[in-house]
Amino acid sequence: SPTPAGPEPITPIPAMPAQDPRRVALGERLFSDRRLSHDNTRACSTCHDIRTNGASGNALDVTPEGRPLPRNTPTVFNAALSFRLNWDGNFRLLEKHTEQILRSPRIMASSADEVLSRLRADPEAVRQFRDAYGREPDVAALLDAIATYQRSLVTPGSRFDRWLAGEADAITPEELAGYQLFKSLGCVSCHQGVN
Repeated sequence: SPTPAGPEPITPIPAMPAQDPRRVALGERLFSDRRLSHDNTRACSTCHDIRTNGASGNALDVTPEGRPLPRNTPTVFNAALSFRLNWDGNFRLLEKHTEQILRSPRIMASSADEVLSRLRADPEAVRQFRDAYGREPDVAALLDAIATYQRSLVTPGSRFDRWLAGEADAITPEELAGYQLFKSLGCVSCHQGVN
């Protein structure tokens, strides 16, 4: 049976610390809310399909004008564990990344202020912000709620994680051979750690 010989360059995905369930629920609602986009046509979940792989089934998603984006949509699963966010790695905090996505003319073409004006007109949204944050919707709460939801999207306990933790029969010999090839080809020189 395949079993780890010792410390591996990849480590198991940990369970995330408990999050305030009201903030997670609000963030989940916002993640699927099309009012986050300028023209009310797209939500975070438009490209990040939580029902499948946390990314998109499309080779390339499109801008609000229908032009293809230059890269495919990365998964949102385990994104909170990344030390750098998006394909360029130019963000370290989910909140800052979300704020940029809202402003990006190629993605949401909106802004936190535009989104807040819409949310403040919705009594149910205002109630959820008050319940979760003790105040009316504001930029910090908006960005925190979405980031809190994203932090809840972790996938610990995979068969590979269980193998890394010492469960010898958690992966097949073929999967072990694939992992050994991944290491021997040098992929692991960049792709290592928890995520």
